[in-house]
Amino acid sequence: MSTLIPKSQPWPVFLIVAATLSLGRDSGLPLNNGPQVNLSLSADQRSRDSARKLSPPDSLTGITLILNQEDSPDVFQDDLELASNMGFTWIQIQYMTFTVDHSAHSFPVFDRRTPSFSRLAQSIRQCKNKGLQVSLHPVLLIQNETSQHWRGEYSPLYLDKWWASYSKWMISIATFCANEDVDMLFVGSELSSLQNLEKYWSSLIENVRSVYRGGVSYSANWDDWNSVSFHNDLDILGINGYFPLERIGSESESFNASAHINSAHINSAHINSAHVSSAHVSSAYLRSMLLPHLSALKLWSRENQTAIFFSEVGYPDHSLALQQPWNPGTPNSRYQPELQVEGYRAFLDVFGDADFSKGIFFYAIHQHEHRDLNGYTPQQGKSREALIEYLNERRSL
Repeated sequence: MSTLIPKSQPWPVFLIVAATLSLGRDSGLPLNNGPQVNLSLSADQRSRDSARKLSPPDSLTGITLILNQEDSPDVFQDDLELASNMGFTWIQIQYMTFTVDHSAHSFPVFDRRTPSFSRLAQSIRQCKNKGLQVSLHPVLLIQNETSQHWRGEYSPLYLDKWWASYSKWMISIATFCANEDVDMLFVGSELSSLQNLEKYWSSLIENVRSVYRGGVSYSANWDDWNSVSFHNDLDILGINGYFPLERIGSESESFNASAHINSAHINSAHINSAHVSSAHVSSAYLRSMLLPHLSALKLWSRENQTAIFFSEVGYPDHSLALQQPWNPGTPNSRYQPELQVEGYRAFLDVFGDADFSKGIFFYAIHQHEHRDLNGYTPQQGKSREALIEYLNERRSL
């Protein structure tokens, strides 16, 4: 749910057009129309698709690394070293791509932050050389920073054209993942407004499986994971567990502090965190805020066959960390790294050994982000200790 979007200066229109036309070379997007979407799946096709489903690993212990084309390659290498030294066995690479706005049907558009496929391949091989398994998590973000919408609110004017673009984009990624031996691919991330379109998703997943043999997942937002209509087509359903650990006070409610407030959703300048405080509360209270979500997940897992895990869990190091863990903060946020520790410990106390979950991918390592004092990277020793303790417990099972 939380996606850090470094600022990038706008490019001249003629460069955007030229770069978009060259995406087939640089980003791996096919220049032809690619595999066509089959929206009419027969019972036999569904049966064959089900037979290709994989059994997920019993233990998914990973952390997200954010790959940004504008960063020096040393940034990813340093982040990978930290993740490996902490003991993670999975690396989830977040792959940022962009559309113009919530209603556009032609994408992805050129953006200097989007990694080229050659840069992405280099990063995957660095992980593989360390004996780590790799998950690729593509996210389709809105490029317009003044937009009042986020990716959970896509409302394309021409739905079939939107799905044609999405399918072409996803098949190109799946083909790339097959060539690079990626272990798991997410076919979507927090596309809440489109999760009820089972026919489209089932067709897309069938087409993905025709070119890619690794695990297939989807990451759902913390407040609508149970509306994923196509979960039976997945190998495992990912849940982005940014559950609030504190009730949001009356002042912050005026800022619409729901799932819509995060770096991928709206301009963070809309939140003036100077008016929002996060007083210390007891660890028992923090755990109690998670218990309704624990009960709901247990009930869902008993009633459904689809395996689940937490595809993102993270806490920033600022004053909104417990009220709004999805919110990366603003330049005015107060630096409170102790809240990051409290968030991790409460979540792991409740969900760390949950029998319905295959594991947790934490969000995220991007070490140089702490210059803004609003980062998700576990900067403090106690934050890292909490994660390392969890990893050691998983290894002993």
